[in-house]
Amino acid sequence: MTELSDMELLRDYNLHQSEEAFSALVQRHVNLVYSVALRYVGIAANAEEITQVVFIVLARKAGSLRPDSILEGWLHETTRLTSLRFLRGERRRQLREQEVYMQTTLQETSAASVWNQLAPLLDEALARLKNVDRDAVMLRFFRNKDLREVAAELGVNEAAAQKRVHRAIEKLRLFFSKRGIVFSASVLTAAISGNSVQAAPAALAKTTTALALAKGTLSSASTLTLINGTLKLMALTKANTAIIVVAIAALAGIGVYEAHEASILKTQIRSLQQERSEATKQLSALRDQNGQLSERQMALQKTVQELQRVTSVPPELDPQAAAAAAREKAEKAKITALADGQDFLASYSEARTMLTEIGKAQIGRNYAAFYRMAGLSASQIEEFEKQTNARWMAAIVVTRPSSVHPDQPELTDEQARNVLGEKAFEQFQLFKRLRPVQGIVHDMSSLSPNAPLTQDQTVQVLGILANASSSFQSGGKADPKTIDWSQVEAQAQGVLTKPQIAALRAESKLPQVGQLIKEYYRNQPPAK
Repeated sequence: MTELSDMELLRDYNLHQSEEAFSALVQRHVNLVYSVALRYVGIAANAEEITQVVFIVLARKAGSLRPDSILEGWLHETTRLTSLRFLRGERRRQLREQEVYMQTTLQETSAASVWNQLAPLLDEALARLKNVDRDAVMLRFFRNKDLREVAAELGVNEAAAQKRVHRAIEKLRLFFSKRGIVFSASVLTAAISGNSVQAAPAALAKTTTALALAKGTLSSASTLTLINGTLKLMALTKANTAIIVVAIAALAGIGVYEAHEASILKTQIRSLQQERSEATKQLSALRDQNGQLSERQMALQKTVQELQRVTSVPPELDPQAAAAAAREKAEKAKITALADGQDFLASYSEARTMLTEIGKAQIGRNYAAFYRMAGLSASQIEEFEKQTNARWMAAIVVTRPSSVHPDQPELTDEQARNVLGEKAFEQFQLFKRLRPVQGIVHDMSSLSPNAPLTQDQTVQVLGILANASSSFQSGGKADPKTIDWSQVEAQAQGVLTKPQIAALRAESKLPQVGQLIKEYYRNQPPAK
């Protein structure tokens, strides 16, 4: 028995209210309608409701379809409009479901990945086709009819049908390419043919038939609202196709746009996941290397610290370090004492006067032998003592608890040459070399108070000491430790009195006593 065409079944239902005819239409196309709706809304329950609405609308519009209409194309467009109307109130839920759908499909096979990229935009792409092209695609890939059957349905020859199918597929391919989804025509047709129509729930056809035959009177309030909205959209379609596009965009809001963005985001997420995986591996490797370097650095620091502890010498055991520390300490103390001395003199004018007089007396005593050696005149002596006293006062230092004395009371070589002249300056240099033994001459006077040395005796004794000092004879200072005391006593016999000779012998013993004291301390065990 020859199978009735869609339009014959629809005519039978319209003329005779044949439930069998309408039920056959529903059974024949329910999978198509359900699949289109499911691609839009992503939720099976909502897709079922949309499927029911589409067939209710078909029941109401059965008498208005032209005899040459291709029912698959009409159903697809009606399903698309109904779905967009539904999304006006459900777009937030659709976005959440789409997000879950996007995440789960990241792990699917490559074949499924192709369909997952096409599905969100497929129905929009089909809506962009002309009716004749869309009908050809629906018959060829949604109903899986061969070209001969497609040609018969379209009322053209087989070559024309093939041309329409190829033209439509190329338009679809270009549509997807502009949106970053690039596949060949064979991959595109295979994905559409294999996935575009899915099996609807078993009871959906029966439920839909009953509701459609009742023209929606048994439907819920929300379903009736959706029916009326769909009918209005269809009316707008007849009035102006361009207005439909604008109305759909206004009703659907960001629904379709988000579906397209979701498809692009799926690819970006997959790429980012791969990059994150590689970055995670690199970060893990760097952390391992950093941990190893930290361990090595800590070990090296411990080694360096141990070497420093073993090889370092405490300052108190290092003679050079101790000497440097002592010099630095003395220098700081000297600077402080000089500053305190000048502040003391500025604060107490009477102290300045007294120290000036004391300085003059000490300078006259210290340099009396020099005056006679150099044969200085009274004016030279006066200028020398004036300059030396100024130097003496500038070098006054004050140290606790009550010590006041000059630090460097002697004139510099340049100052002495300017005051004395070249010849007397040479005698001054000779006198300074004799300074270490001048104390011996002063002590001799103390040891023989009844017979103090005269100025002439002082000069002669200094000369005897200088001649008997090996260090002085070699060009250095007259060091008491280098004096030949037997030579000194023999040469002093004609210069000094007996009490003065006795004082000289006593002085000769002092360096020997000093040596014995040093030897004593060297032999003592170190203090604990």
